[in-house]
Amino acid sequence: MKKLICAALCAVLAVTLAFAGCSLKEGGKAETSRDTVVAEVGKEKVTYGELKDLVGLYMEYYAYNGYNITSDEDIESLQDMVLDQLVEERLQVNQAKTMVVPNLTDEEKAEIEKKADEAVKEMEDYYLEQAKEEKAADDTIDVDLRTRELMLEAAKEYYGDDTTYEKYVEFVREDAVESAYVDKLKEQVFKDLSVSDDEIKTEYDSLAQDDKTAYEEDAASYKDAQENYEMTEEGLPPLYAPAGYSRILHIYIDTTETMGEEYTDKLSEMEALKTEYGELAFNLKMGITATVKDDAGDADADTDTTATAEPKETDPEKRMEQIVTEYKALEVETKKMFDEVTADAKKKIDDAYAKLESGSDFKTVMLDVTEDTNFNSYDIIAEKGLLISAEHSGDAWSDEIVSAFKQLKSGQYSKVFSDDDGYHIIYYLADEPSGAVALSTVKEAIKASLLTEKQDAEWDSLLTEWRENGTVKLHEDLIRDIGKA
Repeated sequence: MKKLICAALCAVLAVTLAFAGCSLKEGGKAETSRDTVVAEVGKEKVTYGELKDLVGLYMEYYAYNGYNITSDEDIESLQDMVLDQLVEERLQVNQAKTMVVPNLTDEEKAEIEKKADEAVKEMEDYYLEQAKEEKAADDTIDVDLRTRELMLEAAKEYYGDDTTYEKYVEFVREDAVESAYVDKLKEQVFKDLSVSDDEIKTEYDSLAQDDKTAYEEDAASYKDAQENYEMTEEGLPPLYAPAGYSRILHIYIDTTETMGEEYTDKLSEMEALKTEYGELAFNLKMGITATVKDDAGDADADTDTTATAEPKETDPEKRMEQIVTEYKALEVETKKMFDEVTADAKKKIDDAYAKLESGSDFKTVMLDVTEDTNFNSYDIIAEKGLLISAEHSGDAWSDEIVSAFKQLKSGQYSKVFSDDDGYHIIYYLADEPSGAVALSTVKEAIKASLLTEKQDAEWDSLLTEWRENGTVKLHEDLIRDIGKA
């Protein structure tokens, strides 16, 4: 349990920091042994070394993310937080060993041993894969021997140079066994907790009303909420759907990575011209007299992005005519550049369209070629499609995609079209049902959510009770040097 925290943080830091191991270099009081007990939790103990390692990991992690903890006050707050975390872990194990372990059946003991074996096997498989990758680059490597070497290297990171392969295996086994003990304790504590139908109905009514209020005020936010649920399948979906949403399938070929800086610069020039034209048109409409500054002027000189070497007109109306000419020239240039660079992508999307025209199933073609990863990553999205609306604002889809959607009827697909992101073919799959979601479709999810809330509350209450019954003894005076070296 407690060791798993250290191992998990080490894994993160190994990737993000190329961190050498859990232990920091010794920097505390020289006379403080790593085996010194800093907290007693019944028969369980937290040692100075364990606390020092975990405080060090947190400090490395915070530093990597830009938060350097340097003041004594901050360090002592971190010390207390980590000590509390380790004490809580040991408190759970102590209670499990007191309340559950003596009553385990032979069958339950065998089940726990099996889980421990599986944990060791999972760890060995992890290092085995690394050894196989190394062998692929160096055929002289003995995979089995290298696997044990990698495991021993990891063990030394966790426990120091005097550890062994056998100690590391025992570490993993012990952690798995303790986790199983705590799971058994929770089963015992939670066995009488339940959720009634009335509680479910009350919770549903409240959540559905909240969602109705929220999505009627901000219908555009429904898309993100609903699709996030479909992608994660965690928690509850929105319990109310505003009117005006539909579902589409999407064949998409990305072109953004193939376009160079010159292309994007020209697009920026076009946007600047549109902005300038709009300002000039507004001034003329409002009767505001203003002379267009030439390139030697002030701020306009920095933002002048004309496509030709032609001098900039100073008369507003003539400048507007000039802008139209420059913009059209840029359109031709950018289209030519786009077509040349994206020829392969265009062929790919055209081939997909040809298959559709010959009668192939849209979803089959889509899953084979689309670069919209939502459809390849999430089964629900592949089945139901992505949400789109012609009524509700939002930047999820480009104007070109929304415009193409508006021209379709349910069951139709578009011709090939492009936007700044690439080429597209969309299929109008169905309209999203509006209104409240039926209670029957979310009853089990609400029940699970309410039960989890009850279990968490019961567990927190018990942890507080166990902690206050005299089981925990802290030796905080022994920890204040940790992290301050």
